[in-house]
Formats: sequence, C-alpha cells, structure tokens
Amino acid sequence: GLCCIHMGLQSRGLRFQTMTWKQFSSRPRKDSIEILSKRYENNLRVILSILRLCIVPDWNYRVSSDIFPLMTHPESKIVWDELPNVETLNQLFRICAEEAFFNGTRLSCHPDQFNVLASENDKAVEQTITELNHHGWFMSKLGLDPSTCQDPILRKLLGDTKGLHNLGYVAPINIHLNCSKGDPQDITKRFKANLDRLNDDAKKRLVVEVEDKGIWTAKMLVDHIHEVTGVPVTFDYLHHKCNPGGLTEEDAFKLCAKTWGDTTPLFHFSETLPGQNNPRKHADFPTFVPDDYGYNIDLDYEFKMKDQALQKAQKLEEELESKSVSV
Repeated sequence: GLCCIHMGLQSRGLRFQTMTWKQFSSRPRKDSIEILSKRYENNLRVILSILRLCIVPDWNYRVSSDIFPLMTHPESKIVWDELPNVETLNQLFRICAEEAFFNGTRLSCHPDQFNVLASENDKAVEQTITELNHHGWFMSKLGLDPSTCQDPILRKLLGDTKGLHNLGYVAPINIHLNCSKGDPQDITKRFKANLDRLNDDAKKRLVVEVEDKGIWTAKMLVDHIHEVTGVPVTFDYLHHKCNPGGLTEEDAFKLCAKTWGDTTPLFHFSETLPGQNNPRKHADFPTFVPDDYGYNIDLDYEFKMKDQALQKAQKLEEELESKSVSV
C-alpha cells in the first residue's frame, strides 16, 4: 500500500495544497472560502491521479489526512454543502470511488497523532471525536453508494450490497491510543465510552495500532482494547521490534491477525533508518520482504521514499520468488 504521497506526481508539480488558519482569517471570509474550496478540488484531483497510478502495480492507497484543511478547525465554520464548487467536489468524490472500486484498490487513512480517544482531557477528546467523524465522513464519500453512483452498470452490479461505504474494516481508520499513563483498564473504559460517541461512519472503521513505546504492545491491545470493544489491532513490524512486550514477531503478528476476523488485515511495514540512534526513524527504502507467516494480508509500506520504496519492494519480492523457483 502507498502511504499518502506519490513522489513521482510531486516531481511533476501535482501535490496536495493546504491553508493555515492564519492565512484563512487574514482575508475576507468569502475570498478565503473561494481559495480553500479550490484547494479541496485540487487535492481530490491529486487523489484521483494517485489512484490511477496505483492500478498497474496493484497498490492499495492510504488517503492523506490533510486533503480538507481547516474543515475541522473550531473557528472555521466550514459547511461542505455551502462551498461554491460543491457539485464539482462531489463529482470528484464519486469518480475516485468508482476508480477504487473498479480497480480493487483498498483505501484507508491514518489520522494524526494528536487524536487521543482515551485522553483524560475533555477538550482533547471532543476534538478527537470531531476529527475521527470527519475521517469517517470522507472515507464514506470515497465508498460507493448505489443511490449516488452515476454508472448504471456499476449501480446494478452493486445491487443490495449498499456499496463499499458500508464495508467497515475493509476501509479502516487507523489510530494510536497514545495514552500510556494510568491503569490500562481505566484507559480502556475511556476508549470504549468515547468510541461509542463516534458516528457510525467512523466507529465501524476504527482500528488501533501497535505502538513503538509505552504500554500498548500487541498483546496489551488485544487483551484490553480488542477484547472489550471488538476493534481490530494493526500489527506494525517496526513498532513491534521497538516494543515487543515479551512476544516474538510471529506470535504478535498472529495475535493481531486474528482480531480482523473475516476481513483481510491491513498491517504496516517499515525499517529503521540506517546510522540513526533512534530505531523508530523510518528508512528511505526496504531491504527485505517481511514474513507474512502464512496469512493473506495487505501491507502499507511506511518508507520515506513512498512510491519509489514500493517499486523497490516489488523488485525484492520478484527476486525472492525467483530464488524460490530455482531452488
């Protein structure tokens, strides 16, 4: 899976655009909304371009969390349906959804680290709920709904499935707990209580990731969060290496894989950047093919060189397969 940015597109000038609150608030609101809505449009066009580049190499895609800057800012008061180009934006969403569906591109997202659903800070929790609901909204917009699908053949194909917008963990929203202080049972209770406050679009997609430090190892997440809430656990090879919690990689991997039930797990892979004292820093390129321990999984490659790293990964896989055949 490709994570957020396609460097090949960036080199051709096709990149995501943002806007700070300072920039937004320094202009008349009408002008700022006009500029911002155009940037939203640009960002959806970039996503569409990335999805089309994922077809031939058969990559999945982690959607950037920054495609709609300021939409969740507490002072921006942005209303989607009131944007001047909302029809174009909705059309682009539909085209992206159809592109992903026809080509079997699995979509996911990974909200920023400041989203802490189990925080003891009420303000932080409220903002987290706003952010996660927003991610649920745009992941549903990137899913297909027969009632809005423009292609009659595809609409018939979808039939009674209600489209990809209801497939939940197939299109996950991945977060960290980022909350290791205190009793794990108390943290779990807060997480469950606030999970129940999310809208359906967010709640049905939320998964939690093994952390590279703190208490939330694979076993802790499975024993506490998954057992209490049913939320799947994302295995991360590098995070487990940094924070194994007494388990081997294979045992931790399998423990997490089982939490996904009938859904193909979406896990994360990266390596430590060579020559660094901090083992958590991600490398530019992969140097080996990780073990899937006999499971069918999807794997996001979290390397700094993005699409170039994925190309290197595919070459490594081809070399490994060639050696297996020759043996």
